[in-house]
Amino acid sequence: MFDESIFGDIDLKNASEDPFYKENDTYLCQITEAPITASAKGNRGLNIKYTIQKGDHEGEPIRDYLAIPKKWEVKGYPTESDLDSDTNYDKDLEKRSKRSVGFLKKRLLEFGFANEELDSIQPEDILAVGLLWVTLRHRKSDNQEQVAGVKLAEDSEGTPFD
Repeated sequence: MFDESIFGDIDLKNASEDPFYKENDTYLCQITEAPITASAKGNRGLNIKYTIQKGDHEGEPIRDYLAIPKKWEVKGYPTESDLDSDTNYDKDLEKRSKRSVGFLKKRLLEFGFANEELDSIQPEDILAVGLLWVTLRHRKSDNQEQVAGVKLAEDSEGTPFD
């Protein structure tokens, strides 16, 4: 055994196992990416990257993924042909898809878009959104980062969400 660690006096026992860990907090951010992406299964989503503008984590990203269900999924059908033939209706799929649409709408409204604009928004419109207060929380089940809320910085003085 060594009398001294090969790492010197670095306290590895108490170090975070996640080198990208950010505390549950509210961060001043700018949206720096907002592409629509598709998974290998063909599921689409809005993949938002917020970049922290101030503080200890300045320059670090916070990611937010918002699923974009297909129109037939929102009606409860697994495929477009199922919708056309009115077969294989799935109430749980409809419920999950409508919930995804609700999350998407909530976030876009938080970005300051008017309800009347929602159906014509393009990724470049999202990139043009001003500074935002982004509240980050970690899921209890797996400690994964989640965006809990967003508010336009111009709409609040000092600390947001008061």
